[in-house]
Amino acid sequence: MSKSKVPIKKVNPESKRTSVWQYLFSRDTLLATILVFIVIFTFAKLENAIGLFDPKDITAKDFDYNDLAFNLLSKYKNVSVDTNTYLVNIGNMDRRQIAGVINKVNKARPKVIGVDVLFDHHESASQDSALATVF
Repeated sequence: MSKSKVPIKKVNPESKRTSVWQYLFSRDTLLATILVFIVIFTFAKLENAIGLFDPKDITAKDFDYNDLAFNLLSKYKNVSVDTNTYLVNIGNMDRRQIAGVINKVNKARPKVIGVDVLFDHHESASQDSALATVF
């Protein structure tokens, strides 16, 4: 019996490799990439709608430059808080009512009364004169 020789095929290892372009544009890779972007955009839209984790809102809610300045300046660390200062909200009062509030505050004999109000037009003479008398 003679031995028959079976030809052995040599496989070139590079022939089985896929190129980068074939990998990038394969069906599975494209579907996975599209699904990842769909999930990212869904969460982004959901977060914008809810607004729970908006860093601008979180940082801006309780921020004041005065807080930052006093925190950085060490000479103000041991300053006591003045409890003898009062703020009065005048809201939408007319000038006669504002004069009445200032009269009530003035009865407590304060050293200073500050008024932060813009009077941009004349009212009736009685209201203007009542406020002028108080000032």
